[in-house]
Amino acid sequence: MFGVCSSVNADPYDGILLKRSSDMSTDFTVKLRRTGLAPLIFKGKQLASVSGQYLQNRENNRWWELSVYRSETEHYVLQVSFYTN
Repeated sequence: MFGVCSSVNADPYDGILLKRSSDMSTDFTVKLRRTGLAPLIFKGKQLASVSGQYLQNRENNRWWELSVYRSETEHYVLQVSFYTN
C-alpha cells in the first residue's frame, strides 16, 4: 500500500517527529498534516528525504520537499510538501 500526504504553502513543521530514538533502526511516531483531512499519525521509519530549497547554492522562493516513510506495518508513506516564501 502506498499513501501520499500533500500540502500547498505548507508549514515547515508539517512532518513532526513526535518521538524519535537516536538509533534510526528504531521506529518512531510521526504526525503528518494533510490538506483537508485529519493528520496521519503512525509508527515507522523515515527512509529518505530531499528538499529543493537550495539549488546551486541559491535559495529558491518556491520548492518541493519529499519524505518517504515505512510504517511498522510495512506500508510506505510519501510526504509531498510545496513551500512558497
